[in-house]
Amino acid sequence: MAILIEERALSGRPNKVRKNLSFINPRISADRKMQQSKSVIIYAKDSVVSDYRELFKTNNDHIKANYYEIWNLHSPNTWELQKLYFQIKMRKDINDYMEIMSFHIDLDITNECYKKYPHIHVKHPKYECISNAHISLNLNDYLEITNSIEVFDKNILKVLGMIEQEFIMKFTL
Repeated sequence: MAILIEERALSGRPNKVRKNLSFINPRISADRKMQQSKSVIIYAKDSVVSDYRELFKTNNDHIKANYYEIWNLHSPNTWELQKLYFQIKMRKDINDYMEIMSFHIDLDITNECYKKYPHIHVKHPKYECISNAHISLNLNDYLEITNSIEVFDKNILKVLGMIEQEFIMKFTL
């Protein structure tokens, strides 16, 4: 099921993203960037950079994260969510980070596969094969959570909270 929002809601989406991520970093901000005339990226940041792939700080000094959403124009005043990505990277060196986990949704996939549902990847530098595993979180209630942006946000907030509590806060080197 498609998640659609009106232009006005898309304009306010950076504020919603900021609120959803504020427990991971209280000073987080979010921005909106046009990709082409028919695509918008909403992304989180903790600096003045305008690259949606930039990492932001979390409550754990050893971990940085990245969050963005891709919305495509569905009709003249309506936008459709295509993708949502949240990546966690651990510090390897002073300014070098390695991805260890990601949570994402690829709503633009039309066939029945785990990538279409909210899912997690766990990364390990020695075992690339596990990086391609899709561990789905909402197999049985996919239609319910994609019924509206409000229900979707509520679900995403719970998933991000779980990742923050069970992973970011407990991660040590």
